[in-house]
Amino acid sequence: RVRLAQAALGEGDRATVETEATAALRTFRRQLRPAWVAFAQWVRVQGRLLGPAPRVTSAQLRRIRDDLVASGFSSTAVDAGMLTAQLAIRERRVELARSTLVGIAAMPGSGPIWPRTQAWHARALLAELDGDPAGARRAVQRGLQVVADYRAALGATELQAVAAQRVSALADLGLRNAVGDGRPSLVLAWAERSRAAHLLSPPRPPADPELARDLSALRLLTAQRVDAVRSGAPGQPELVARQVTLERAIRHRIRKQSAAPTDARPARPAGAGDLSDRLGDRALIEFLSVDGAISAVTVVAGRARRHRLCDVADIDRERRLVPFLLRRLARPAGRPAAVEAGVTALHRTGETLDRLLIAPMHRIIGDRPLVLVPGPDLAGVHWSLLPSLRGRPVTLSPSATLWTRSWDRSAANGGATVLAAGPGLSHAQPEVAALAGRYPEATVLVGADATVPRLLRAMDGARLVHIAAHGHFRHDNPMFSDLIAQDGPLWVYDLESMGSAPHTVVISACQAGRTAELPGGEVLGLASELLRIGVSSLIGSLVDIADAHTAPMMVDLHERLVADGPAAALAAVQHRAFDGDPSTLAVAAGFVCLGAGWSR
Repeated sequence: RVRLAQAALGEGDRATVETEATAALRTFRRQLRPAWVAFAQWVRVQGRLLGPAPRVTSAQLRRIRDDLVASGFSSTAVDAGMLTAQLAIRERRVELARSTLVGIAAMPGSGPIWPRTQAWHARALLAELDGDPAGARRAVQRGLQVVADYRAALGATELQAVAAQRVSALADLGLRNAVGDGRPSLVLAWAERSRAAHLLSPPRPPADPELARDLSALRLLTAQRVDAVRSGAPGQPELVARQVTLERAIRHRIRKQSAAPTDARPARPAGAGDLSDRLGDRALIEFLSVDGAISAVTVVAGRARRHRLCDVADIDRERRLVPFLLRRLARPAGRPAAVEAGVTALHRTGETLDRLLIAPMHRIIGDRPLVLVPGPDLAGVHWSLLPSLRGRPVTLSPSATLWTRSWDRSAANGGATVLAAGPGLSHAQPEVAALAGRYPEATVLVGADATVPRLLRAMDGARLVHIAAHGHFRHDNPMFSDLIAQDGPLWVYDLESMGSAPHTVVISACQAGRTAELPGGEVLGLASELLRIGVSSLIGSLVDIADAHTAPMMVDLHERLVADGPAAALAAVQHRAFDGDPSTLAVAAGFVCLGAGWSR
């Protein structure tokens, strides 16, 4: 029950946390197990802290912290102490906060990573209580550096990403402090400290023949399961169970790997000067959320400015509504009146998002091409639907620092062009055949040639890659998000085996542009991994796409791609789609350009 309550806590399910933790608490008391009574109380109180109106006081939390210390849950007691202090600050019980923080701040500077970072967090809060914002920022910076050093020693991409989760509150403290200072350049620098940091220093996992064999076995097993589903053959539950077991073994093997030695140093967070040198006539907008309020920092013509925009709650409904509308319009099956209502709702939602997120900065950004760093609260916004951005070249990046790296790599190389079609899609091979007429020297992989090993070899160092295939985004483990090749899925894990990243990638597949937004500002998925390994620009869809409308759009895109660059080519195609039928509009609006967006 206590584990179920913890799982519900991770999902933000306040009611289940309360029910299961309370039931566990009663049982532990009957069994005379005081240590587990203390732990169950801690889980329950965390659930009561969810939501806008916490039902807990700092005095209650302090008693639970003392019980955890007495029961031997020392690490958990540190977490409880930090929450006690933060709640006491909110209640203006300064002496309780200070006395609690002093004990945590005095913990040694060696040993397990999480108590060390909590010690720096406590020192930062003490500095704030003492009216020393610069000292608070120094303490936060030291804590984040502890995590950066720890992350650099990890070999598994997903572990590097989730390492930031435990210090997301520390990063938020630094950003809130910078916002309070008010200097746009300082706000930008602190926003960048917690944006997709693991994408900036990609260690190469060591070569592991056994891992390669496990991935091949899982690919074969997945293909067998799909065939069994299509044919209605018996034994499907057994195949699913074997797939789950093998996926677990692969995750375990990868998580045990250490990072391969590398001379590469983590990138320094980009500042306004770094961005201005690369932006030219473009503008950058980095969005950030602090205490439920969305603001932005713009960098235009060498100058950084900060803009207050709206509350997260103001745009949350609109942001969530758009994917639903696009899915409905991409495959219209209703009456004409219903389709018309969907189109009207889509335009109205775009106008609302435009008014809240872009209009307040219009005087500064003008009609310049844009680089957008949305952040987690704006993930999944379909920016091409905003009226002021319609037809305007826009590229997205998980961080401004990553965009500068993508830009530095955006000079076109002399690699090959690769066109590949996966199985089971009626439009895939005709789409590739149409593109092959435009790229007569291209390597074309269709049918039996479109296997994962051949595709990875062809992509290695290519100038341009276009893949038309089924795609799936895995919510439970984004590293198993895939594109379907002839012999089975090409997973995110497979991409790490490439020696040299392709320059520009276009993926005509469902959800290929999606990423999982993790606490701490990290992202995971097929799109983020491609940027991580060095792809300069990527075009992919955030939603499911309809076959019938995708191929003509892709041909139109490639007509403009070489001359105009990825961002401008996609913007032109999407602008034309607004004059077409609703299905074409829905498919086009689902695509985004990620990375550099232009070639140097």
